[in-house]
Amino acid sequence: MIKFKSKVKMHYSITNTNKFEYETTFKKEPIVFNIGDGVIPQKLEALLYGLKEGEEQELILKPIDAFGLREDKNIKIIHMNKFSDPSMIKVGNVIEFNAEYKNGKNNLGLGTITKIDDNNVTIDLNHPLAGLEIIFKVKIIEVND
Repeated sequence: MIKFKSKVKMHYSITNTNKFEYETTFKKEPIVFNIGDGVIPQKLEALLYGLKEGEEQELILKPIDAFGLREDKNIKIIHMNKFSDPSMIKVGNVIEFNAEYKNGKNNLGLGTITKIDDNNVTIDLNHPLAGLEIIFKVKIIEVND
């Protein structure tokens, strides 16, 4: 039975309510991770607690229970000269950046370029699935304490 720190081997898929598949492992190797290590979002991970080998589950999740709501504060405008590779500045491109926090910690993040005008680039730092209702399907292959 899955609990905190369990090593879990599972298949999963994330689709929207129109059945568009964003991500799946059902057509390839299952993922293996330890509960609590942050491999999958905490809210999705919490849904796994109590499941056993061989069990399957499919849940429809509201945005707040999945990848969160879209937030305007996560839309940033950055001057073009801040980019090391100008060829990457194209609407729709996902860019990687290093976020520095006030507490001195650094974190790798992703953002989607949504607009380019004059010398400014608008980047959406919301998770791509933020604001969307999703279907989270899992099949537990193996559980080890």
